[in-house]
Amino acid sequence: MMHLLVIAVFIVGNLRDALEVDAPSGLSPPAAAVVSLAPMAALAALVWVWAWACRRRLDATRHVRDARRAERVVAWSRPAAVGLHAWNVLCVGWLDAVRAGVGDLLLVDELLAAAPPLVVFVAGWWAIYPVERRLREAMLMRRFDEGMHVLTLPTRRAFVAQAVRHHVLFAAVPVALILGWAEAVLWIAESAVLADEGVRASSPGLPEAPGWASALPAWAVRPGFVAPAQGVLQLAGVVVVIALLPLALRWLWDTVPLGPGELRDRLESVLRANGVRVRGLLVWRTDGTMLNGAVVGFLGPARYVLLTDALLESLPAEEVEAVMAHEVGHVRHRHAPWLAAAFLGSATVAGAGASAAGRVLGVDAADGWPAIGVVMVSLAVGLAVFGFVSRRFEWQADAFAARSLSESTHPPPDRPGTVSHEAAKAMASALGRVAMLNGSEPERFSWRHGSIGLRRRRLRALVGARFDRLPIDAVARRVKLASAVVGATAVGLLVVEVWLAS
Repeated sequence: MMHLLVIAVFIVGNLRDALEVDAPSGLSPPAAAVVSLAPMAALAALVWVWAWACRRRLDATRHVRDARRAERVVAWSRPAAVGLHAWNVLCVGWLDAVRAGVGDLLLVDELLAAAPPLVVFVAGWWAIYPVERRLREAMLMRRFDEGMHVLTLPTRRAFVAQAVRHHVLFAAVPVALILGWAEAVLWIAESAVLADEGVRASSPGLPEAPGWASALPAWAVRPGFVAPAQGVLQLAGVVVVIALLPLALRWLWDTVPLGPGELRDRLESVLRANGVRVRGLLVWRTDGTMLNGAVVGFLGPARYVLLTDALLESLPAEEVEAVMAHEVGHVRHRHAPWLAAAFLGSATVAGAGASAAGRVLGVDAADGWPAIGVVMVSLAVGLAVFGFVSRRFEWQADAFAARSLSESTHPPPDRPGTVSHEAAKAMASALGRVAMLNGSEPERFSWRHGSIGLRRRRLRALVGARFDRLPIDAVARRVKLASAVVGATAVGLLVVEVWLAS
């Protein structure tokens, strides 16, 4: 969820430029800056005071509910900061105030405009650290009693730095690169059009084209060529950034290669058994603050498996293998591209439906505030579909892990080709242990993953099921079919729109 919020922060400014919406406040740039920054500062201060008060109560009562209250307020402050940022950019004129101060420089104004909500995120992590530290100290006694490895507690500065690297930079760096590339391509395209003598003859008030654009051949400055070339270049930039992101991730996050040993051999056997190529197995060093695993990258030469230090230290080998098999299941079933197709397709179709409804009501949704309303409807529908599909893909990845363990580590002696009790129990135990050590309630609902409790119950229900007749596989096939239909509809609508525009 954090990554989506970071992306939303940057998209708001791009939305303001794309739809050419003028802020209705009419404030001067200095006044708009004050009106925009004051509520952000108040929100950050409120979070800090609330976390401080909860920490005081936690010290007095030793009851975990006080920690949960602090965590909830910090969690809700993040979407509140994004919503306030959208209000400031679209209604108050915050982005215009930034540009009045620094100019419309390549990516500089967008980064400065995005800073206030990101500062609220950082303030939340800084405020919650004392509460997290007390919870971690309580967990230390449990680890001592169970003879488990004890991880050192990070300092407050290290805790916040890790949160920024893991939650902000992972989303902010690629999004900023994509937006910066798009802005550069737009500037090049506009410069090329300005160099076209036909365009200048029809609009004599246009500014002069840059010297390099005047040297371009005549065919390269025609609007009929510039517009398609601009679209191709922007798409190419997105593809390159996404393809190379896993390579940069090694440096954005604190990672080291997983050393040789029995565990590495077991994890590599899971990859070989399922035909999944990766560039390497990495230990994701979080100073014990996170139990997680992930596979990042679409292509084998630029794909990594990441397992956090706390996961490797806290789970037995077969449960680490179960987590690994779960991540491999996402790759084998190609969940990432299908998730993208479901989100983009549903958002496009919803936007087309909202635009059509606007025309029926006599509202022009081509630009301005009606266009923003269409975008909001598109995003709301797209995100709802994304969460629905993501939760079912998590169930399928869980089932894939149980099947993988049934084939390798825990084959059922009497019914080959079925999910064994031990395999389902290992995956369910891994989920439960991760939830416990992360301090998450088993029945707490997660928009992307559902609840741990439900996932464990679904795993137990798989015992004895045949590999070729897992119920969730049939559900996932229907979800993919629906995503394909919606995606094809979205492409058709886009083609019709381009044809009508021409």
